[in-house]
Amino acid sequence: MARRDAERHLLAIGAEFERALVSYAGGARGPRTLDELVRDPRMPGTRRHLRQIYADPLTGRPDWGLVTDPQGFIVGVYSLAEGRPIQRSAFEAHWGHMEEADSYRDWVFGVRAGAGGVRR
Repeated sequence: MARRDAERHLLAIGAEFERALVSYAGGARGPRTLDELVRDPRMPGTRRHLRQIYADPLTGRPDWGLVTDPQGFIVGVYSLAEGRPIQRSAFEAHWGHMEEADSYRDWVFGVRAGAGGVRR
């Protein structure tokens, strides 16, 4: 029951990261670090795409796996938790790549979640 709850929280936090990455990219490129989502260095003053770097509900740490494009810009994040997800279906349509995932590392949240041409 606790792990199912942590998975629900992971999906909610993943959605926050996804919105922040889309907001930051604005059709161009993503950040070099997750901290740039909290304070966008491209803008004068303070522009926040994300309130904070959230802790992964499965590990309890604010450490995330990063998916980058060929230039090294972050386009996605994923949990570093070990184990196979309990939830295997009923994801939002754009998260269809998460169905039947063998690992939480396959639950990628981002600009091009589940897309090819990116590296971890």
